[in-house]
Amino acid sequence: MKGAVSSLTVCAIAIGSLALVGFGAPPHKKAKASKTTGPVFADVEKVLAANCVKCHSGAHPRDGLDLTTYAGVMKGSDDGPVVVVGSAKTSVLYKSAAHLPGAKKMPPRGVPMIAQKDAFVIADWINAGAKEK
Repeated sequence: MKGAVSSLTVCAIAIGSLALVGFGAPPHKKAKASKTTGPVFADVEKVLAANCVKCHSGAHPRDGLDLTTYAGVMKGSDDGPVVVVGSAKTSVLYKSAAHLPGAKKMPPRGVPMIAQKDAFVIADWINAGAKEK
């Protein structure tokens, strides 16, 4: 039929449109936020408080990594920095929380894993510039 649009074409256009607005993309694949918006440390602090500070706080935090303050996170651990600003995929903090291959898995065996949505909060914060405020 001349001039008719098939339902397959309509579906393909609809699905493509959803992809353009971000539906179906995992949260850590979001575009970088502008300098005036995006996640701040307070968003990540909640995740760290619920999952990490039991071991990574106090006078002698495990591996020298104090995750209770922005300064402590940005200082890193005895092994070096844990955040590479703008790059969650190369940041130890995100890779460990998300249990990515080659990373030290945190929390350690026997402790419940950080929820994927919480690991994505960390990734989004790092990718957006790891801002304090």
